[in-house]
Amino acid sequence: MLTMDVKKRRRQAAWACFESYLSEEELIQAIEILERDFQVDGAINVIAYVAKICMELGIDLQDHKSLCSKFDELMSEKTAPMINDPLSLVHRKKRVEPAKKLLQPESIVVDEIPSAEPKETPITPAAYNLVFISFTTSVLEYTPDQKELFIMLADLVTDKKLKSQDLAEFIGQWANTPNSFTWSEELSQQTLTRLVHLIYMGLCEVLGPVAADDCFHKALAICERKPEARLFSPSQFL
Repeated sequence: MLTMDVKKRRRQAAWACFESYLSEEELIQAIEILERDFQVDGAINVIAYVAKICMELGIDLQDHKSLCSKFDELMSEKTAPMINDPLSLVHRKKRVEPAKKLLQPESIVVDEIPSAEPKETPITPAAYNLVFISFTTSVLEYTPDQKELFIMLADLVTDKKLKSQDLAEFIGQWANTPNSFTWSEELSQQTLTRLVHLIYMGLCEVLGPVAADDCFHKALAICERKPEARLFSPSQFL
């Protein structure tokens, strides 16, 4: 679990990282997202957080990798000067918004006119399965030695400390037919997420953490441009 000092540093790093891209209101929103959804330490969590901010707040995904590097640098520079804890701005926003509502005149209720705009397509199991296939296929394309990766994954699923023995069957089927994903069609989002995390661990062992991150960055950027990513963001697997 992250300490309060580390959480504060992450908020400060996030603010400094996105300051040249976002307005103050958007920066506050970025901090709220960090506090709500991304309080787990680790490089893969940074990748997912930066990807989500880029998608939701309109930052070019081509800047994703450089922003991740900047975030890591800001976290490591423990003596570097930083702004005050951005959490104070989040708290101020929460105090001001209810007051604004009280000052607004009562709105006149009118009969609603049915909207002609189409409703958003709901997220379906097929959506996250398609995204998983797209993402893992891209990861394999950026893996120099796929055979070595599958051997490493087979070793990892037998490691009792990782508690991933139940994934052995799926890894075996995937290794036998790398271009077929019929084995994944009935799997839950949670299981697919565990598989993505396992693949990342395998890449770290085979390629090293830096190259593994680079591989995931490239696969993420490709996958985000797929139509199915509009229904289910691949960053939710990270």
